[in-house]
Amino acid sequence: MSTDYEAVKDNVDILLANANVTFAVQHLGIRKVEPQKNEHSVGWPVKAYERDHWYVTFTKRDRLVSRLRGATEHFDFYTGTGLRKKPKYGPEKAVPPRAADVLYCLTSDAQAEHMSFAWWCANFGYDTDSISALNTYNECVKEAEKLRRIFSREEINAIEEMVREL
Repeated sequence: MSTDYEAVKDNVDILLANANVTFAVQHLGIRKVEPQKNEHSVGWPVKAYERDHWYVTFTKRDRLVSRLRGATEHFDFYTGTGLRKKPKYGPEKAVPPRAADVLYCLTSDAQAEHMSFAWWCANFGYDTDSISALNTYNECVKEAEKLRRIFSREEINAIEEMVREL
């Protein structure tokens, strides 16, 4: 069965509108990433690469009075430069991610909130004796907390269901 990815992304946009959540994205430029040797890089060529850095904001508005209820959260988001578009003339242009693209990654990372560190390590192939793995796990848990300040549990479940197809 084929998935209409644009329709999925449109449905996420509709869910955000119904939940009174706005999505904004700002391109911060290209970041060069230096590789880090870790347990995942054994046997693979490790070289520096570039990626587009985005500053993403979700803002929840109060339904009754159409004003901020104090729920605005910011996230750093990265896309590979292979997603850039080359116009007929001129340089390549970064293509902003849509809300569904960002929420796919955030809800996936947020699953750490429901796992112990040891279980998370086992699921994702990390060493439980790694400070780097612990820091990554803790960042995923923080992202989950930020998502919960914007979305209800029901909204997060609906988003997870929709973006699973991406």
